Amino acid sequence: MNLNTLGSSFFAGSLIHFAPDILKGAMEEYLGKIPLKDFTQYIIEDKKLWDELTADNQNILIDFGPKLGDLGWFNSEWLMESAVDSAPGIVSLLIGWPEGKEWLDRQIDDIKAHILGEVTNERPIGIPTENPVPNTD
Repeated sequence: MNLNTLGSSFFAGSLIHFAPDILKGAMEEYLGKIPLKDFTQYIIEDKKLWDELTADNQNILIDFGPKLGDLGWFNSEWLMESAVDSAPGIVSLLIGWPEGKEWLDRQIDDIKAHILGEVTNERPIGIPTENPVPNTD
């Protein structure tokens, strides 16, 4: 084994190890900047989180996507646990509003598809009718 192969193997292993931290940082940075009232509109309008990430964060995730391996750990529960300190109001909204959790599940699927270079189906939810929009004032 030559040094280039050894270095590539080490880098890939390190990246897989730190992938949750990299993704957590990108999502915390984004979620921590959204006012709760605006976030409610994101859910109602079925706004895509991927489209709201900075181009730099998107490019980092796309560039390293093929090296990340299994993304089974990246789910809505993981994201809510990761964001509880930076965006506690948003996490509370997602936990208490079923349509919010469903929206987040779709966002995670969409982000994973972008990271892994896959195509997703559009699944708009529209405005919830059974559970009214929670009061965020």
